[in-house]
Amino acid sequence: MATTVLRYEPKLYTDGDCLPESEHMDWNDCLLILKPDRLPIEQQLPPFQLWKGDGGFGCTPGTDGDAVFAISLVTGERRRWRRSDFYGVLKPAYQRWQAN
Repeated sequence: MATTVLRYEPKLYTDGDCLPESEHMDWNDCLLILKPDRLPIEQQLPPFQLWKGDGGFGCTPGTDGDAVFAISLVTGERRRWRRSDFYGVLKPAYQRWQAN
């Protein structure tokens, strides 16, 4: 008897999962979507893309700096990123789903 192997291919978050115009918003205390290619290959999964904005000049658009400090929702690690490393702010509908 042949065995069927099903592969689960998770849907990575994209810029389409962000609030429109979120690149112009303040990102402090917001749930942010990190671009997957910024992560190690073994972490290129949707949960590892979610970070909470936690300061830095890059959290505020129009400032001279681009440093965004953020906390991983998976590991709790606080890390410095660049504003360009993120797609933007996660839409509220997804935020409610993540809380459940």
